[in-house]
Amino acid sequence: GLSRVQVKTTTSSSRNGWQVTVSRRPYSAGNRTARVPYDPEVIDQFFIIDGDLTMYLIPSKLIAGRIGLLLRAYRDYIVGNASGLLGMTTGSRAGSAGASA
Repeated sequence: GLSRVQVKTTTSSSRNGWQVTVSRRPYSAGNRTARVPYDPEVIDQFFIIDGDLTMYLIPSKLIAGRIGLLLRAYRDYIVGNASGLLGMTTGSRAGSAGASA
């Protein structure tokens, strides 16, 4: 069957690992309202790509009510790495692909 998937990316890291925001802002003028979590009855899974291009597929019910995650806690949900799609080696930082002049 079909799955409802919310896609998120992150380039935010700390000494504890990659962090990702898994929330939304309610529609409003100026988009300045507080972030709210996604309803797990509306979204089935989150597909997340971190700054090392590691891909995660996390069930929404697992993170229900949260607005942010530390991705190292979700290692069991890694489904691959997108670096091969970009001609990069695994573990290369997405922002360090190096441009040629």
